[in-house]
Amino acid sequence: MLNKLEAGNKIYRYYNNLINVGWFTGYIINLSPDRKFFYIRQSRYASHLFLVEMAQTDFLPSIFKEGSGIKIMARLIQHDINGMKSIKLLPLYAERAAKSQLPDIDDVKTEDQPKEKTFNPYFSYNLTPVPGSAINTVLVAGFIDTLIHDTHENGEVKGDCLLMGLRTGLNDVLPVRIYGNRAASEFNTIKRIKDKGKFQPVAFDTQLRSKIIKIDDPEQGELNHIISYVHSSVITTMDPNDCEEHFLGTPDWFLQVQKEWLAQQTEIQK
Repeated sequence: MLNKLEAGNKIYRYYNNLINVGWFTGYIINLSPDRKFFYIRQSRYASHLFLVEMAQTDFLPSIFKEGSGIKIMARLIQHDINGMKSIKLLPLYAERAAKSQLPDIDDVKTEDQPKEKTFNPYFSYNLTPVPGSAINTVLVAGFIDTLIHDTHENGEVKGDCLLMGLRTGLNDVLPVRIYGNRAASEFNTIKRIKDKGKFQPVAFDTQLRSKIIKIDDPEQGELNHIISYVHSSVITTMDPNDCEEHFLGTPDWFLQVQKEWLAQQTEIQK
């Protein structure tokens, strides 16, 4: 992982030459024995539970334990779960979170509970800790790969929810959900663009969310899986005159993706 000085360098906020970074605080749960995987928990609900996977050569430092409060700077990576796209977090930097950066979750007990035997101003002076709240900030840009309306189980279209595949690399497509009354009008606007909006450059300054989805497994039957996605209320298409902040350089991989798609369209039209 990066050290604190390196983490402050904006160059590390880019992946595949596109802005792709998030900052998150919460509590560590389900830490794997090899310290390679864990979840960040930000509330009692599955909507604020995110999978974290360390890089191949990294391990979570020993100062962190099950229940520790943590703050990470991370990259958003495609994570496939039984054919469904989700997001996992790849930490670039990790440090202890301040109390004010941690949510108040009663049933999370950390290993750092204050001890009354030593001096503690909260106990000695009967002070109340400042209420905390979790950090959940995402900056990510890419190209529209797919855009459809979400549907109910009976196939009825959800007018207030769009599902986007956000292309962020040659083999990376992140799931995005756009909620709100403007979803239908934004869908129609995008679909009027050339190629129905395919490869339109967009950017999001928003949050990460999760939801439990039931997926049929051939061997184990119906299973619950936590699917994470970029959550937004708007599709922000890039301004042609002011899009430099979203790019570190030319995403050369994009030309290959576009070439392969054009070849597919030629085959379909034969």
